[in-house]
Amino acid sequence: MNKPLCAQIAIAINGESGGIRISGRANATCSVAFRDVMEHLREHGARKIFLYLRQCLLMDSTFLGVLAQQGGETYHAGRKDGLSIFLVSPSERVRNMIENLGILDEFQLVPTEPDLAFDFHVVNPTPDCDLREYTRTSLEAHQTLIDLNHDNLSRFKEVTSLLSRDLKKYSATEEQSS
Repeated sequence: MNKPLCAQIAIAINGESGGIRISGRANATCSVAFRDVMEHLREHGARKIFLYLRQCLLMDSTFLGVLAQQGGETYHAGRKDGLSIFLVSPSERVRNMIENLGILDEFQLVPTEPDLAFDFHVVNPTPDCDLREYTRTSLEAHQTLIDLNHDNLSRFKEVTSLLSRDLKKYSATEEQSS
């Protein structure tokens, strides 16, 4: 089976500003790497994180959930520590996806690229993690979408149920092999 095509993720930092450029299809395959990149930027002092989305073709629900986790954490915590996430030039399709899930308010939209000097470096979009980590990330992402907008419960109830069962199965298998 072919691995799903994944977005290219590039990262940059300039003082207290961090940049992430996402090109292609942002899906579950690269959601763990995206979460890790966000953490890396925070650890290195980024207080403002700009997500360049002009070249992002689409985002699946797992990636959107991870994005919402980051936005929710920064939007609400940002009032205390100054951390903010800006969505730069999202395509209409990506903006509609974010808006349809009711999570657009977690971010600040920037219609044009800010005048920041970023030297982007591509990162590996598929870190070494096991199926259990992908499953846990996907479950948490979908639960976040539900928590932020209760209308998403009907959309993702089956998905979260399936992911929860899979995660329990992986844990039971791991316990048996120990």
